[in-house]
Amino acid sequence: MDEPSKEQVPLNKREDFTLCLSCGFPNHNSVARCMYCNTNLTKSTGLFSWFRQTFLILKWRWELKKERSKDENPLLLFSKKLGYLILGMGFSGLGCYLFIDSISKNSFSTAIISILLLLYGFFTLKNLFSGK
Repeated sequence: MDEPSKEQVPLNKREDFTLCLSCGFPNHNSVARCMYCNTNLTKSTGLFSWFRQTFLILKWRWELKKERSKDENPLLLFSKKLGYLILGMGFSGLGCYLFIDSISKNSFSTAIISILLLLYGFFTLKNLFSGK
């Protein structure tokens, strides 16, 4: 008998999938054993199984995202990072300019806007260099 296919299937919000409680692979409701790890699929209820199933969904989505990021074009990845760098530097620079301007004109509302722009620029740059 042929070995079942072990390719990853994205989990949609449809109810015709059951997650394996061992590996988290989404299986059709009609199958009795997991197509990925061959574990017996039994339905369990309760809070613990809900937490475990939620964890497995998040783990499975993270692995799908990791696989997708491997396949990205290096030129596209570079252009995304360059765009975020320009965006972060632009917001930070505009925030600095508006903050200095608000101090000279004693404008509280401009100071608040400038601080928000500085924070947005800072967190954009932080996320860019932290690898997220």
